[in-house]
Amino acid sequence: MRAEPVVPVEPVLTGGSTPADGTSSTAASMAQLLPGLASIAVFLTWAKITGGYFPHVWYAGGLFLAGLLLVLLLARPGLFESLGRPTSLALLAFALFTAWSYLSISWADVRGDAWDGANRTALYLIVFALFALWPLTSSQALVLLGAFALGTCLLGVSTLTGAARESDAGSYFIDARFTDPIGYVNGNAALFLLAFWPALFLASRRELPTFVRPVFLAAAGVLLELAVLPQSRGAAASFALVLLVYLALVPGRVRSFVFLLPVGLAVAVAFQRLLDVGSDGDGAALAAGARSALETLGVTTASLLAVGFALAVLDRRMDVSQRSERFAARILGASAALVVVAGTAVMLSSVDIGARAGSAWEQFNSEAPPPTSSGYLLSGVQTSRPDMWRVASSEFQAHPLRGIGAENFSVAYLRERRLDEESLYPHSLPLQVLLQTGLVGAALMALFLAAALAAALKARHRRLARGLSAVAIVMFLSWFVHGSIDWFWELPALAAPALAALAMAASTGRPLPQSSGRSTRLLGAGAVVLTLSVAVSFVFPWLSARETRVSISAWRVDPARALAGLERARKLNPLTDRPDLAAGSIARRRRDWDAMAAAYERALERNALSWYSHLQLALARARQGDRAAARTEIASARRLNPREPVLGIVSGWLERGEPVRVAAIADILLERHERETT
Repeated sequence: MRAEPVVPVEPVLTGGSTPADGTSSTAASMAQLLPGLASIAVFLTWAKITGGYFPHVWYAGGLFLAGLLLVLLLARPGLFESLGRPTSLALLAFALFTAWSYLSISWADVRGDAWDGANRTALYLIVFALFALWPLTSSQALVLLGAFALGTCLLGVSTLTGAARESDAGSYFIDARFTDPIGYVNGNAALFLLAFWPALFLASRRELPTFVRPVFLAAAGVLLELAVLPQSRGAAASFALVLLVYLALVPGRVRSFVFLLPVGLAVAVAFQRLLDVGSDGDGAALAAGARSALETLGVTTASLLAVGFALAVLDRRMDVSQRSERFAARILGASAALVVVAGTAVMLSSVDIGARAGSAWEQFNSEAPPPTSSGYLLSGVQTSRPDMWRVASSEFQAHPLRGIGAENFSVAYLRERRLDEESLYPHSLPLQVLLQTGLVGAALMALFLAAALAAALKARHRRLARGLSAVAIVMFLSWFVHGSIDWFWELPALAAPALAALAMAASTGRPLPQSSGRSTRLLGAGAVVLTLSVAVSFVFPWLSARETRVSISAWRVDPARALAGLERARKLNPLTDRPDLAAGSIARRRRDWDAMAAAYERALERNALSWYSHLQLALARARQGDRAAARTEIASARRLNPREPVLGIVSGWLERGEPVRVAAIADILLERHERETT
């Protein structure tokens, strides 16, 4: 059961050397591991805190990673020496794409969002540079992949345990779909699948100790079962595609299949029980479902530990020739193809293709799935994405060269949508790049991806690094394929480890440069300046977001201090309207209509295309007695968001001369928000 000759893996803590004094070598290798381990700790922290979505969370992690990159660049000025042309080109293309994203602030309609978007792109450039510049031995790469896989597994289990301990676990689920720790069901599934691939790979590697491999096989099973709980159709579709890539790309097709088989069987046995979690829908049923899921995970974990140990022992004792391995791989591939063809033929012969296709297309362009006893996963293909893609395509055609600016989709979508669902992002990474940065940005991103993948594939010639690079590519593709129909770019807990894996695929096995020439020192100095500039760009929005969050939390205790904090937040970030939105909300709750109007006027100075600010200003004007001004603001809001039902309610009150009930509007918006997020 061997796909390639056994290559002794270098000692994990010695970086491949066996010195007379092992202490200094161990310390040096640990120092080499620290940047990667620290980065993974940041990724997992983001995952625990809603995927790192909110600015005050990801900016803090971004500043830490920028500081880490600065330390590496200053300590090792020759890191550019051994990069190779593809990796160098990838870094250059990503840096130019980031610069173009910053430039897009100048033409974006909502410049505060564009600044955040450009900074998020710079964050991912920092992550990619960290793992591309810092070469790793194969054993060190194994440690990092294992740490990410096991860390994600433990995070998922601990979160599910938290739900099981609650009397009402409603906050952990949306429509009986497991949503924590990410807070978004599709993102939750993507996180567990991202960690599944390295866990499966490490379980199948003969180079690892026998007692370690069963742990990773059990972790792979747990991660795949956790990925079922969110019932993500996008995750299921992307998993099937990426699985084919895994079997084709990772060395040892038969070996990969043998270790995949018990995991697949375990999940198949547990599948229906996992889908039944919280089928009754209330909080108590969800808690009971979480306990049932934990019991299921416990049984499959014990089974996979036993099977994994048996397979690892058998693998050590068997020595199959490469010729036999290749023959078995061909048989396996032919069998898989035959199963796919036969299954497709049976399916086509038993259904009315035209009727089924028409029904599927109608479902695909709808919002809410119909009720079903099988759960959301098997309920059909309902999604509002085609409407988002329609608007994004239309906006791209109107701004093909430079795009509309980073993270500036929501204004156009609210204005042009045909469905009631609101969306900040186009739910497609390729379309998002085209829409927001135009053909220029798309060309730079395509160049980055091509160069990075070329560097990763080139690294597959380095013995054990071949398998490591392959699984790292698979991790990236797991994120990219699913992210092509979702908004995973905005979730650093997903995008950062995926890009780190892509960079690590190229850097694993590359020698650490011992010296540097004048040109590489100049490159290093330039990289230091760029990293410092990015860090400065992070600091002020982060402080503003942090000050805003603290002020919102403290306004009931000390309103004056909270408003002063929001004023500081406003000055720290001169592009965002968030501090003014918060100040307006505080004024509304205090029934201070003059302060409310002033706050939303300031918000509109920074974002004139915010339908919400126009609505709130209309409410304030009405309570001030200026109903004509209120009607003007409502008209502006309806032009920006014509499908918003609340605007019709307020407009009716104004036209009929009825009192404008500010609290009632707030209750409607709050109830809708809670319904969409719980």
